[in-house]
Amino acid sequence: MKIKNSKKILLILSAGLLLVGCGGTPASKEPGSNEAGTSENGGGSGWKYDPNKYTYNTYIATKPRTWNPHTWETSDESYVQNFTTMGFYDLQLNSTKDGYEIVTEMASEMPVDVSSSVTSDDAVRFGYKGSIAAGSVWEIALNREACWEDGKMITADDYIESMKRQLDPKMANYRADGYFGSSMVIANAERYFKQGNNSLEEAYKYLNKSNGKWTTNNVCGDGMYYINVEKPTSLLADCFSNVTEPEPFWTLLRQPGADDTAELKLAAERIKDAVTYYCWKFEDHDGDYATDWAEIEGWSKLSSVKEEMLNYDIDIFAFDDQEVYARGSAEAFNEETAVRYKTQDLKADISKVIARYARKTDTSWNWKCPLFVHVYNDYTQTWGDEEGATSGVGLVKVNPYKIKLFLAKPMTALDLKFSLSGNWLVRTDIYDRYMINTGDKKFTKYATPDEGVKSYMSYGPYRLATYESGKEFRIVKNEKWYGYKASDTAHKGQFQMDEIYTRIIQDHDVAVNEFVAGKLDDIDLTRKDMKRLGTSSRLTRTYESYTQKISLNSKRSKLLSRQNGVAKMNKTVLANHDFRKGLSLALDRKNFAAEATAGYEGYTYLLNTLYLTDVEGNEQYRSTTQGKGVYNAVYSQLGGNPFAADYTPTALGEKQLGYNLDMATYYVYKGLRDELESSDEGHLPKGSDTKIDIEFRVYNDESDATKEMHQFIVKAWSKVVGLAVEKLKQADTFYKKDNAVVLTSSQDISINIRLVKDEDYYTSASNGEYDMIFSTWGGASINPRGLMEVYCKKDFTQTCEFGFKGIQDTVKIEIDADGNGTISDSENKSFDAWYSELMDITETDERGTPEYNAKHQRILNIMAGLEAGIINRFEAIPIFARASSSINSFKIENGVDEYINLIGYGGIRHLKFNYTNGEWEEFVNRNLANLESMYKD
Repeated sequence: MKIKNSKKILLILSAGLLLVGCGGTPASKEPGSNEAGTSENGGGSGWKYDPNKYTYNTYIATKPRTWNPHTWETSDESYVQNFTTMGFYDLQLNSTKDGYEIVTEMASEMPVDVSSSVTSDDAVRFGYKGSIAAGSVWEIALNREACWEDGKMITADDYIESMKRQLDPKMANYRADGYFGSSMVIANAERYFKQGNNSLEEAYKYLNKSNGKWTTNNVCGDGMYYINVEKPTSLLADCFSNVTEPEPFWTLLRQPGADDTAELKLAAERIKDAVTYYCWKFEDHDGDYATDWAEIEGWSKLSSVKEEMLNYDIDIFAFDDQEVYARGSAEAFNEETAVRYKTQDLKADISKVIARYARKTDTSWNWKCPLFVHVYNDYTQTWGDEEGATSGVGLVKVNPYKIKLFLAKPMTALDLKFSLSGNWLVRTDIYDRYMINTGDKKFTKYATPDEGVKSYMSYGPYRLATYESGKEFRIVKNEKWYGYKASDTAHKGQFQMDEIYTRIIQDHDVAVNEFVAGKLDDIDLTRKDMKRLGTSSRLTRTYESYTQKISLNSKRSKLLSRQNGVAKMNKTVLANHDFRKGLSLALDRKNFAAEATAGYEGYTYLLNTLYLTDVEGNEQYRSTTQGKGVYNAVYSQLGGNPFAADYTPTALGEKQLGYNLDMATYYVYKGLRDELESSDEGHLPKGSDTKIDIEFRVYNDESDATKEMHQFIVKAWSKVVGLAVEKLKQADTFYKKDNAVVLTSSQDISINIRLVKDEDYYTSASNGEYDMIFSTWGGASINPRGLMEVYCKKDFTQTCEFGFKGIQDTVKIEIDADGNGTISDSENKSFDAWYSELMDITETDERGTPEYNAKHQRILNIMAGLEAGIINRFEAIPIFARASSSINSFKIENGVDEYINLIGYGGIRHLKFNYTNGEWEEFVNRNLANLESMYKD
């Protein structure tokens, strides 16, 4: 559950994805505080200001269009239900408050796997063939105390009837695919939802791959095609051996390599230009990226559009109806030189890309491969609860307080609990009361601002009390919730908050000022705000599972070609390992994060604290002995000053975050000297001034954040190169080669780091057409093993460190995989071989057994060995753990001080209040409604 789009995980997870929320801020006496609260649509609620209660004052930036669990799209639209609903299962802090535990909520017991006892009739009804795999069929016992806010008990019928409406084929509910298009696939749910309707499906599934004809007559005509570069398609599996799940077409467009023709590269770029231009100019920019679109629509820059903002189904013939433009040459898109781009151009360009990668060379039809078509689902799928039904949807009532799930794909108990941490439950009598029929379609105004409070019913710990459209709403304790009953002991000491008062504040600066005036209980901080409030002791960070790093091109031949014989300019020095090592050691990551980001944390690892190597046991990889040991494996000899007469190798403390200017100077000096003395073609020349030229490719070279990061790097690396050059001009007493002066006093070596805008810099990096980029690595925080593919797998196509790309099966690394303290011959093998072993280890043994423990420790040993090995190459230089920052008011305290993966700081379940409403009002007034100086401390 989340309050906004930021800080703390407040209540629940949804469909296995973390929902993050924010804190709150103070309020003096609120508007209308002496009167009963009313909604302009919902009537009186009996709410009134109470000085003895605990009210959480917060804000969101946009007005919700709905809070219907079947139709919500954006984070603000899920806001209300985050407080007023509850999943079958939820997470809470464990007893020691250093991790989480999964607890029952709307379920009364943990799920029970009954796959082995499926009857033959049910096997037929739900489409099982042959033996039924474990994890395919589950029984869920329901909470007998659960009820709606009006006291009506919730039974299995409520869940069945709610799902019937969720999947109603006449309603096209936005959230329906959460029950067949995600990890939890309910048997026949997709068939039920799509029956009798045209659905947009990937053309590739219906194309005969030999002649391009349709394999079904249900494709709706041969003239309706849609392109969506962000929608996954199974086409990609026919292009790349390492793709096992559907991937977006955009992935393919990013692939043209250095050996491909200029014509092919241009075709891919033109498709991206045209789609981006169309989305920018002609689509409605609602949804999760509405704010991003709002920020760029007034600009004249196509480069402002992010890849993830392009998830639109575009009729390809719209390229004829609208004036769409794309680049006309290999040069980057420029509106002044761009050319008109029509449907025939799109088809031709797609054909070129497909002919190269999918090897479908017949241009008369291969352009259809990545597109989407309407398919008429001309069949009938019954729910299956009618007498004699031979087919049905896999959600079945066992008895009034038990349901059974028949899944088309088996799931583990853990994954199922995460998937069922959300809910589809609606109050069906209200839902139907607001139903509107429009011919063969229908929709409901259930849970909408138009109808207000009366159109919704809560069953969670809070209920919606008042709603004033576009302005504010109040959510208060639901007195009927089972967790507040005297007989309930599971929730004792939780949910102290009485009310949530939420205002809609679109102007961020207004929100900041309201916070420092004591009228809000939390504020999300931007980079600008960090300069104002970033030193606050109240500041909290909500981490993302992403690490930002500098990726360098270390392939000498490629750097030489980019150097291109230009006099007094050098790039090949980046191929020198010691030089790159020195650049890394020269970065003061702590100050870098503080000066140039909105709350990122200086970091030296590839995997941050969110990654779990044992989800069920809440084992954080970074907290394991192996995870902790990675830093020492890299920096154990990099402390101290190597130029000092009494120098002895020492470890660089973790608090230094990989920063040691003395050691950085030494390695830059050492790398420069080796390059000056090298005989390799294009090496750093002696006898003349030389400028090390690093082209730093970025998405937007006009971003203030990018400029500040660039300047920090320029300052740090210019300093260390200058110090190293001074050493090269002195008699060498520490290099162990000779006592020569390498550079004369009149010679100079400097470094120039140039920002270059590149809208597709990841492609440039994977093709080697770069010197340096910022890259971000992460996601899938419960599958850190799989992420190692990015670096270790030889045929991974998007590697950003070009010098390592394709040689992962020849570069060897020693890893003490069995943990016995010695390295055997079998423990010296390639990165690619280690990665293969890592992924092949299965933990099917019972947890806690010697067999399980041995396998698990081997996994950790290999992961840590690979991570340290990658960092030690100093081509991928981690600099930040990405995070968002916020401040809580003095009124409230988080459940824990340290961020915990999957549960954040404990959320509203564990939130504590230091002041009642009246006490807080007195505190704010005593400080003249200006708390800014206090928050800065």
